[in-house]
Amino acid sequence: MDDVFDYRTASEGEILAKAAELEGRLLGSIPGARFTAATGGAGRAEAGHAIESHFGIPKNPSPLPDFPRAGIELKAVPLRLTGRGLGVKERTVISIIDYMTMPEQTWATASVRKKLKILFVFFEHFDQQPKSMFPIREILLWEPDLRTDALLRAD
Repeated sequence: MDDVFDYRTASEGEILAKAAELEGRLLGSIPGARFTAATGGAGRAEAGHAIESHFGIPKNPSPLPDFPRAGIELKAVPLRLTGRGLGVKERTVISIIDYMTMPEQTWATASVRKKLKILFVFFEHFDQQPKSMFPIREILLWEPDLRTDALLRAD
């Protein structure tokens, strides 16, 4: 499947099958993964770039979803062990607000809506370990249900 997977034209099913290959692996086992920071505390984007490389997605600041045909955005999310178990280490940014175009947008036309079907790849972060040793814990495809969509619209 690796030699025929194209992130630009992949279907949701193909993307989920490719994502399933990641679960349980270490970031360093992903072909194309590059880490310059010695430990997990520096070089925040490197884990995300490693996961993108698994799908063949180049570094890009595109306003379109990472998987254009399927309309799916890819997000790498670090988890940290707390007293209550694993929790999200930091907020996930979906889209940057363009204050110049925002007044003309409605919720129905808002640019952020293109990125609200999200493939989350959760990995465990350790401050004093190399990123290559971070394990990928879970994969989740999420999109807002009707209730969440209404909350986002009201916000």
